[in-house]
Amino acid sequence: MFLHKEYLKIGENEIRFAISFNKNPRSFATGQPIDKGYRVSAVPVKRTKLANVEMEEFGAFTGFNDTLLAIDRQSQKRLQEAIKILNERKEKYINWFKEKYQWTD
Repeated sequence: MFLHKEYLKIGENEIRFAISFNKNPRSFATGQPIDKGYRVSAVPVKRTKLANVEMEEFGAFTGFNDTLLAIDRQSQKRLQEAIKILNERKEKYINWFKEKYQWTD
């Protein structure tokens, strides 16, 4: 479940940044250890709206996840801190997509 979600356009492309709280000590995909806490999922998406339904299209393994705040328990104050960290790192994340996919503004 996403606790915070925002979209950012880069030229013709769009990225979804979604924050969730991770309780699992290992990645289900790789089995590697990951921190518990607030994590961001950054994925390029294409949004389409039909009637009152908005759909998102995205590809597998096109983005990344990153731990914003490694903690054991959730709170509204900690979520706000994670959002602040996301905003501080956003330029770094945007540059990752620009380099990987050759995007321009």
